[in-house]
Amino acid sequence: MKICMITTSFPRSLEDYSGIFIFRLSRALVSSGVDIDVVAPADQKSDSFQLLGECPVHRFSYFFPKRWQKLAYGPGGIPANLKQSPWLLVMVPFFLLSFFLKAYRVSRKANLIHAHWIYSGLIAWGVGLLRGIPFVVTLRGSDVVRAQKRGLSGFVSGWILRRAARVTTVNENLRDWVTAEGIPEERVICIRNGVELNERKRRDASSFTCRFLFVGNIVSAKGIQHLIEAIVLVLKEEKEVRLTLVGEGAERTFMEQRIREKGIEAFVDFVGGQPPDQIASWMSQSDCLVLPSLSEGTPNVILEAMASALPVVASSLPGICEIVNDRVTGLLVKPGDINDLAQKLLEMTRNRDLRRRMGETGRRIISEMGLGWDPVALRYKEVYQELCAASQESSI
Repeated sequence: MKICMITTSFPRSLEDYSGIFIFRLSRALVSSGVDIDVVAPADQKSDSFQLLGECPVHRFSYFFPKRWQKLAYGPGGIPANLKQSPWLLVMVPFFLLSFFLKAYRVSRKANLIHAHWIYSGLIAWGVGLLRGIPFVVTLRGSDVVRAQKRGLSGFVSGWILRRAARVTTVNENLRDWVTAEGIPEERVICIRNGVELNERKRRDASSFTCRFLFVGNIVSAKGIQHLIEAIVLVLKEEKEVRLTLVGEGAERTFMEQRIREKGIEAFVDFVGGQPPDQIASWMSQSDCLVLPSLSEGTPNVILEAMASALPVVASSLPGICEIVNDRVTGLLVKPGDINDLAQKLLEMTRNRDLRRRMGETGRRIISEMGLGWDPVALRYKEVYQELCAASQESSI
Protein backbone atom coordinates (compact mmCIF):
# COMPACT_ATOMS: atom_id res chain seq x y z
CA MET A 1 0.00 0.00 0.00
CA LYS A 2 1.48 3.30 -1.12
CA ILE A 3 0.04 6.66 -0.05
CA CYS A 4 0.68 10.07 -1.62
CA MET A 5 0.30 12.66 1.17
CA ILE A 6 -0.26 16.20 -0.13
CA THR A 7 -0.24 19.35 1.97
CA THR A 8 0.33 23.10 1.71
CA SER A 9 2.49 23.07 4.84
CA PHE A 10 5.16 20.63 6.02
CA PRO A 11 8.30 21.18 8.14
CA ARG A 12 11.34 22.21 6.13
CA SER A 13 13.64 20.82 8.85
CA LEU A 14 13.31 19.05 12.18
CA GLU A 15 13.42 22.48 13.86
CA ASP A 16 10.50 23.88 11.82
CA TYR A 17 6.99 23.95 13.29
CA SER A 18 5.07 24.47 9.99
CA GLY A 19 2.63 21.58 9.61
CA ILE A 20 4.41 19.74 12.41
CA PHE A 21 1.36 17.56 13.18
CA ILE A 22 1.32 16.28 9.57
CA PHE A 23 4.99 15.35 9.88
CA ARG A 24 4.36 13.51 13.15
CA LEU A 25 1.45 11.62 11.59
CA SER A 26 3.56 10.74 8.53
CA ARG A 27 6.42 9.56 10.73
CA ALA A 28 4.08 7.34 12.75
CA LEU A 29 2.55 5.93 9.56
CA VAL A 30 6.01 5.07 8.21
CA SER A 31 6.80 3.34 11.51
CA SER A 32 3.60 1.29 11.15
CA GLY A 33 4.72 0.03 7.73
CA VAL A 34 2.83 2.41 5.41
CA ASP A 35 4.77 3.51 2.32
CA ILE A 36 4.36 7.30 2.08
CA ASP A 37 5.51 10.06 -0.24
CA VAL A 38 4.81 13.63 0.90
CA VAL A 39 4.22 16.47 -1.58
CA ALA A 40 4.64 19.98 -0.14
CA PRO A 41 5.64 23.48 -1.30
CA ALA A 42 9.22 24.67 -1.49
CA ASP A 43 10.41 27.98 -0.09
CA GLN A 44 13.37 30.17 -1.02
CA LYS A 45 15.97 27.55 -0.06
CA SER A 46 14.28 24.13 -0.20
CA ASP A 47 15.73 21.22 -2.14
CA SER A 48 13.33 19.42 -4.46
CA PHE A 49 13.69 16.22 -2.39
CA GLN A 50 14.61 15.49 1.20
CA LEU A 51 14.31 12.65 3.68
CA LEU A 52 12.88 14.13 6.87
CA GLY A 53 12.77 11.68 9.75
CA GLU A 54 12.43 8.75 7.27
CA CYS A 55 9.61 10.57 5.44
CA PRO A 56 10.34 11.16 1.73
CA VAL A 57 9.34 14.77 0.95
CA HIS A 58 8.96 16.05 -2.61
CA ARG A 59 8.99 19.88 -2.80
CA PHE A 60 7.49 21.80 -5.70
CA SER A 61 8.80 25.20 -6.76
CA TYR A 62 6.13 27.56 -8.03
CA PHE A 63 7.79 30.88 -8.88
CA PHE A 64 11.01 32.33 -10.22
CA PRO A 65 13.35 33.54 -8.86
CA LYS A 66 13.14 31.16 -5.89
CA ARG A 67 13.78 33.94 -3.39
CA TRP A 68 10.26 35.23 -4.16
CA GLN A 69 8.60 32.00 -3.03
CA LYS A 70 7.00 33.38 0.12
CA LEU A 71 3.42 32.19 -0.29
CA ALA A 72 3.31 29.00 1.74
CA TYR A 73 5.25 29.29 5.00
CA GLY A 74 5.38 31.48 8.09
CA PRO A 75 2.91 32.10 10.95
CA GLY A 76 -0.65 31.60 9.69
CA GLY A 77 0.47 30.07 6.39
CA ILE A 78 -1.00 31.06 3.03
CA PRO A 79 -4.03 33.06 4.31
CA ALA A 80 -1.87 35.19 6.62
CA ASN A 81 0.74 35.76 3.90
CA LEU A 82 -1.90 36.88 1.39
CA LYS A 83 -3.43 39.22 3.94
CA GLN A 84 -0.08 40.78 4.78
CA SER A 85 1.21 40.89 1.17
CA PRO A 86 -1.71 40.90 -1.31
CA TRP A 87 0.72 40.96 -4.25
CA LEU A 88 1.43 37.28 -3.52
CA LEU A 89 -1.95 36.55 -5.09
CA VAL A 90 -0.24 36.54 -8.50
CA MET A 91 1.58 33.37 -7.42
CA VAL A 92 -1.57 31.37 -6.66
CA PRO A 93 -2.21 30.03 -10.22
CA PHE A 94 1.45 28.99 -10.55
CA PHE A 95 1.30 27.44 -7.08
CA LEU A 96 -1.76 25.33 -7.95
CA LEU A 97 -0.35 24.21 -11.30
CA SER A 98 3.02 23.25 -9.81
CA PHE A 99 1.27 21.50 -6.91
CA PHE A 100 -0.80 19.46 -9.35
CA LEU A 101 2.12 18.50 -11.58
CA LYS A 102 4.32 17.42 -8.67
CA ALA A 103 1.49 15.43 -7.06
CA TYR A 104 0.75 13.74 -10.38
CA ARG A 105 4.37 12.68 -10.83
CA VAL A 106 4.85 11.50 -7.25
CA SER A 107 1.55 9.55 -7.21
CA ARG A 108 2.57 7.35 -10.14
CA LYS A 109 2.53 4.14 -8.07
CA ALA A 110 0.22 5.34 -5.28
CA ASN A 111 -2.95 3.51 -4.26
CA LEU A 112 -4.52 6.53 -2.57
CA ILE A 113 -4.06 10.28 -2.06
CA HIS A 114 -4.41 11.88 1.36
CA ALA A 115 -4.94 15.65 1.23
CA HIS A 116 -4.65 17.92 4.28
CA TRP A 117 -7.00 20.93 4.31
CA ILE A 118 -9.98 21.32 1.98
CA TYR A 119 -8.26 23.13 -0.84
CA SER A 120 -5.52 20.51 -1.16
CA GLY A 121 -8.47 18.25 -1.92
CA LEU A 122 -8.92 20.04 -5.24
CA ILE A 123 -5.45 18.85 -6.27
CA ALA A 124 -6.19 15.38 -4.90
CA TRP A 125 -9.40 15.16 -6.94
CA GLY A 126 -7.66 16.09 -10.19
CA VAL A 127 -4.76 13.73 -9.68
CA GLY A 128 -7.02 10.94 -8.42
CA LEU A 129 -9.25 11.30 -11.46
CA LEU A 130 -6.31 10.90 -13.84
CA ARG A 131 -4.72 8.10 -11.83
CA GLY A 132 -7.98 6.27 -11.16
CA ILE A 133 -7.40 6.19 -7.39
CA PRO A 134 -9.49 7.49 -4.44
CA PHE A 135 -8.61 10.40 -2.19
CA VAL A 136 -9.12 11.34 1.46
CA VAL A 137 -9.42 14.90 2.77
CA THR A 138 -8.57 15.89 6.34
CA LEU A 139 -10.20 19.08 7.69
CA ARG A 140 -8.34 20.96 10.42
CA GLY A 141 -10.53 23.95 11.27
CA SER A 142 -9.09 27.06 9.63
CA ASP A 143 -10.10 25.79 6.19
CA VAL A 144 -13.66 25.20 7.38
CA VAL A 145 -13.94 28.74 8.74
CA ARG A 146 -13.43 30.06 5.21
CA ALA A 147 -15.71 27.41 3.69
CA GLN A 148 -18.54 28.42 6.02
CA LYS A 149 -18.56 31.92 4.55
CA ARG A 150 -20.36 30.48 1.56
CA GLY A 151 -19.84 32.21 -1.77
CA LEU A 152 -17.24 30.71 -4.11
CA SER A 153 -15.13 29.21 -1.30
CA GLY A 154 -18.18 27.47 0.14
CA PHE A 155 -19.22 26.10 -3.26
CA VAL A 156 -15.72 24.78 -4.03
CA SER A 157 -15.41 23.23 -0.57
CA GLY A 158 -18.70 21.38 -0.87
CA TRP A 159 -17.80 20.21 -4.37
CA ILE A 160 -14.51 18.75 -3.11
CA LEU A 161 -16.02 17.05 -0.06
CA ARG A 162 -18.74 15.35 -2.11
CA ARG A 163 -16.07 13.73 -4.28
CA ALA A 164 -13.78 12.52 -1.49
CA ALA A 165 -13.90 8.81 -0.70
CA ARG A 166 -13.53 9.74 2.98
CA VAL A 167 -13.46 12.99 4.92
CA THR A 168 -11.64 12.97 8.26
CA THR A 169 -11.94 15.74 10.83
CA VAL A 170 -9.91 16.56 13.94
CA ASN A 171 -13.00 17.11 16.10
CA GLU A 172 -16.68 16.18 16.29
CA ASN A 173 -17.86 19.74 15.63
CA LEU A 174 -16.21 19.67 12.20
CA ARG A 175 -17.68 16.24 11.55
CA ASP A 176 -21.16 17.54 12.33
CA TRP A 177 -20.65 20.44 9.91
CA VAL A 178 -19.57 18.10 7.11
CA THR A 179 -22.58 15.82 7.55
CA ALA A 180 -24.88 18.87 7.74
CA GLU A 181 -23.53 19.80 4.29
CA GLY A 182 -25.03 16.59 2.95
CA ILE A 183 -22.01 14.26 3.03
CA PRO A 184 -23.12 10.74 4.08
CA GLU A 185 -22.21 9.98 7.69
CA GLU A 186 -20.47 6.73 6.79
CA ARG A 187 -17.93 8.70 4.73
CA VAL A 188 -17.04 11.14 7.54
CA ILE A 189 -14.72 10.07 10.36
CA CYS A 190 -13.40 12.01 13.36
CA ILE A 191 -9.74 11.21 14.02
CA ARG A 192 -8.16 13.61 16.48
CA ASN A 193 -4.56 14.73 16.19
CA GLY A 194 -2.07 12.80 18.23
CA VAL A 195 0.30 14.02 20.89
CA GLU A 196 3.63 12.92 22.33
CA LEU A 197 2.91 10.94 25.51
CA ASN A 198 6.38 10.80 27.03
CA GLU A 199 6.62 11.48 30.75
CA ARG A 200 7.66 15.09 31.33
CA LYS A 201 9.19 16.57 34.44
CA ARG A 202 7.40 19.54 35.96
CA ARG A 203 9.35 22.54 37.18
CA ASP A 204 10.12 22.86 40.87
CA ALA A 205 8.04 25.32 42.85
CA SER A 206 9.46 28.82 42.58
CA SER A 207 8.87 32.22 44.10
CA PHE A 208 6.39 33.01 41.32
CA THR A 209 2.77 32.32 42.18
CA CYS A 210 1.95 31.36 38.60
CA ARG A 211 3.81 31.29 35.28
CA PHE A 212 1.46 31.41 32.30
CA LEU A 213 2.46 30.17 28.83
CA PHE A 214 1.09 31.11 25.41
CA VAL A 215 2.20 29.07 22.37
CA GLY A 216 0.97 29.99 18.90
CA ASN A 217 1.12 32.39 15.99
CA ILE A 218 1.19 36.03 17.01
CA VAL A 219 -1.90 36.99 15.04
CA SER A 220 -5.21 38.57 16.04
CA ALA A 221 -7.16 35.30 15.59
CA LYS A 222 -5.24 33.84 18.56
CA GLY A 223 -6.56 36.59 20.86
CA ILE A 224 -3.06 37.67 21.86
CA GLN A 225 -4.18 41.31 22.12
CA HIS A 226 -6.83 40.33 24.67
CA LEU A 227 -4.29 38.33 26.65
CA ILE A 228 -2.03 41.37 27.01
CA GLU A 229 -4.94 43.50 28.25
CA ALA A 230 -6.05 40.76 30.65
CA ILE A 231 -2.56 40.45 32.14
CA VAL A 232 -2.61 44.19 32.83
CA LEU A 233 -5.81 43.68 34.86
CA VAL A 234 -4.33 40.67 36.68
CA LEU A 235 -1.22 42.63 37.67
CA LYS A 236 -3.36 45.23 39.39
CA GLU A 237 -4.25 42.58 41.96
CA GLU A 238 -1.39 40.04 41.81
CA LYS A 239 2.26 40.83 41.13
CA GLU A 240 3.69 37.31 41.39
CA VAL A 241 2.68 36.48 37.83
CA ARG A 242 4.73 35.91 34.69
CA LEU A 243 3.65 35.38 31.09
CA THR A 244 5.83 33.72 28.45
CA LEU A 245 4.88 34.18 24.80
CA VAL A 246 6.22 31.56 22.38
CA GLY A 247 5.62 32.25 18.71
CA GLU A 248 6.08 34.56 15.76
CA GLY A 249 3.69 36.46 13.56
CA ALA A 250 2.82 39.64 11.72
CA GLU A 251 1.61 41.35 14.90
CA ARG A 252 4.61 40.69 17.12
CA THR A 253 6.05 44.21 16.77
CA PHE A 254 2.68 45.75 17.62
CA MET A 255 2.25 43.47 20.66
CA GLU A 256 5.72 44.29 21.93
CA GLN A 257 4.85 47.96 21.63
CA ARG A 258 1.64 47.43 23.63
CA ILE A 259 3.60 45.63 26.33
CA ARG A 260 5.96 48.61 26.61
CA GLU A 261 3.07 51.09 26.60
CA LYS A 262 1.40 49.21 29.44
CA GLY A 263 4.66 49.10 31.39
CA ILE A 264 4.58 45.34 31.94
CA GLU A 265 7.90 44.37 30.31
CA ALA A 266 9.15 42.94 33.61
CA PHE A 267 6.25 40.48 33.70
CA VAL A 268 6.12 39.34 30.05
CA ASP A 269 8.81 37.36 28.20
CA PHE A 270 8.57 37.34 24.40
CA VAL A 271 10.84 34.46 23.33
CA GLY A 272 9.81 34.14 19.66
CA GLY A 273 9.37 30.93 17.71
CA GLN A 274 10.88 27.79 19.21
CA PRO A 275 11.74 24.37 17.68
CA PRO A 276 8.90 21.85 18.11
CA ASP A 277 10.98 19.57 20.33
CA GLN A 278 11.54 22.47 22.77
CA ILE A 279 7.87 23.19 23.44
CA ALA A 280 7.66 20.38 26.01
CA SER A 281 10.52 22.04 27.91
CA TRP A 282 8.68 25.38 27.99
CA MET A 283 5.59 23.60 29.26
CA SER A 284 7.55 21.86 32.00
CA GLN A 285 8.65 25.29 33.27
CA SER A 286 5.11 26.68 33.30
CA ASP A 287 2.03 26.40 35.50
CA CYS A 288 -0.79 27.03 33.03
CA LEU A 289 -1.33 27.27 29.26
CA VAL A 290 -3.39 30.21 27.99
CA LEU A 291 -5.04 30.21 24.56
CA PRO A 292 -7.68 32.98 24.23
CA SER A 293 -8.34 32.34 20.52
CA LEU A 294 -11.20 33.84 18.55
CA SER A 295 -11.20 30.99 16.03
CA GLU A 296 -9.80 27.45 16.29
CA GLY A 297 -10.17 23.86 15.19
CA THR A 298 -8.70 21.59 17.85
CA PRO A 299 -5.38 23.15 18.88
CA ASN A 300 -2.64 20.57 19.27
CA VAL A 301 -0.95 22.79 21.83
CA ILE A 302 -3.84 22.13 24.23
CA LEU A 303 -3.46 18.37 23.81
CA GLU A 304 0.28 18.75 24.42
CA ALA A 305 -0.37 20.83 27.55
CA MET A 306 -2.78 18.25 28.94
CA ALA A 307 -0.27 15.48 28.22
CA SER A 308 2.25 17.56 30.18
CA ALA A 309 -0.13 17.80 33.18
CA LEU A 310 -0.57 21.50 32.46
CA PRO A 311 -4.02 23.03 33.16
CA VAL A 312 -5.53 25.25 30.49
CA VAL A 313 -7.30 28.60 30.27
CA ALA A 314 -8.85 28.74 26.80
CA SER A 315 -11.72 30.16 24.78
CA SER A 316 -15.01 28.27 24.84
CA LEU A 317 -14.95 27.45 21.14
CA PRO A 318 -16.56 24.19 19.91
CA GLY A 319 -13.30 22.38 19.06
CA ILE A 320 -11.76 23.40 22.39
CA CYS A 321 -14.83 22.50 24.46
CA GLU A 322 -14.57 18.93 23.17
CA ILE A 323 -11.21 18.44 24.88
CA VAL A 324 -11.19 20.94 27.77
CA ASN A 325 -13.73 20.08 30.45
CA ASP A 326 -14.51 23.34 32.27
CA ARG A 327 -13.32 23.24 35.89
CA VAL A 328 -12.05 19.69 35.41
CA THR A 329 -9.03 20.08 33.11
CA GLY A 330 -9.08 23.85 32.71
CA LEU A 331 -11.11 27.03 32.72
CA LEU A 332 -13.08 28.16 29.69
CA VAL A 333 -13.56 31.85 28.87
CA LYS A 334 -15.85 33.78 26.55
CA PRO A 335 -13.96 34.53 23.31
CA GLY A 336 -12.88 38.16 23.23
CA ASP A 337 -14.02 38.89 26.81
CA ILE A 338 -11.00 40.52 28.49
CA ASN A 339 -12.60 40.75 31.94
CA ASP A 340 -13.64 37.09 31.93
CA LEU A 341 -10.14 36.10 30.83
CA ALA A 342 -8.56 38.20 33.60
CA GLN A 343 -10.80 36.66 36.24
CA LYS A 344 -9.95 33.11 35.12
CA LEU A 345 -6.23 33.93 35.13
CA LEU A 346 -6.57 35.33 38.65
CA GLU A 347 -8.34 32.17 39.78
CA MET A 348 -5.52 30.03 38.41
CA THR A 349 -2.93 32.34 39.97
CA ARG A 350 -4.44 32.09 43.44
CA ASN A 351 -5.17 28.36 43.55
CA ARG A 352 -2.13 26.10 43.29
CA ASP A 353 -4.15 23.01 44.26
CA LEU A 354 -6.65 23.69 41.48
CA ARG A 355 -3.82 23.87 38.93
CA ARG A 356 -2.29 20.62 40.16
CA ARG A 357 -5.61 18.76 40.19
CA MET A 358 -6.62 19.94 36.73
CA GLY A 359 -3.20 19.11 35.32
CA GLU A 360 -3.23 15.57 36.66
CA THR A 361 -6.75 14.99 35.38
CA GLY A 362 -5.83 16.28 31.93
CA ARG A 363 -2.85 13.93 31.64
CA ARG A 364 -5.00 10.96 32.64
CA ILE A 365 -7.73 11.86 30.12
CA ILE A 366 -5.24 12.19 27.25
CA SER A 367 -3.84 8.77 28.09
CA GLU A 368 -7.32 7.21 28.29
CA MET A 369 -8.32 8.72 24.93
CA GLY A 370 -5.43 6.92 23.22
CA LEU A 371 -4.14 10.06 21.53
CA GLY A 372 -0.56 8.97 21.06
CA TRP A 373 0.60 9.32 17.45
CA ASP A 374 0.96 5.56 16.99
CA PRO A 375 -2.71 4.72 17.69
CA VAL A 376 -3.82 7.74 15.62
CA ALA A 377 -1.69 6.51 12.71
CA LEU A 378 -3.28 3.06 13.01
CA ARG A 379 -6.74 4.61 12.63
CA TYR A 380 -5.66 6.30 9.40
CA LYS A 381 -4.06 3.06 8.25
CA GLU A 382 -7.40 1.29 8.69
CA VAL A 383 -9.09 3.94 6.52
CA TYR A 384 -6.41 3.52 3.85
CA GLN A 385 -6.72 -0.27 3.85
CA GLU A 386 -10.50 -0.15 3.55
CA LEU A 387 -10.41 2.27 0.61
CA CYS A 388 -7.57 0.50 -1.18
CA ALA A 389 -9.37 -2.84 -0.89
CA ALA A 390 -12.58 -1.32 -2.23
CA SER A 391 -10.70 0.34 -5.08
CA GLN A 392 -9.06 -2.94 -6.10
CA GLU A 393 -12.41 -4.77 -6.07
CA SER A 394 -14.05 -2.11 -8.26
CA SER A 395 -11.23 -2.34 -10.82
CA ILE A 396 -11.59 -6.10 -11.27
